[in-house]
Amino acid sequence: DNYELLILQAAAMVRVMQGQLPRITEGPVDIPEPVMPDSKTLVDSNLSAESVNIAIRTIKAGAAAETLDAALESGYKGFGEIACTEAAREGISAFLEKRKPVFKK
Repeated sequence: DNYELLILQAAAMVRVMQGQLPRITEGPVDIPEPVMPDSKTLVDSNLSAESVNIAIRTIKAGAAAETLDAALESGYKGFGEIACTEAAREGISAFLEKRKPVFKK
């Protein structure tokens, strides 16, 4: 089974890399400024501007966090926000109803 082989290979890589990677330091991280995709890209990919804005805000908050725990908390909150959008509700409903989603523009 391919999945079993993949898991075994991943576990082997972890054993090889153990102790060789530098520790993640605490504190804010400098990242490039996230940018909103153009409207054609949003439409073509079925992304909602609302969700992308939430993702950008979440990425910025995570990068500015003083601790890994705070960065993770930012991610959890952002995910929760996105999960409560109209686009997410439509996507989940369409999946459950086995139909193509109809996203509002």
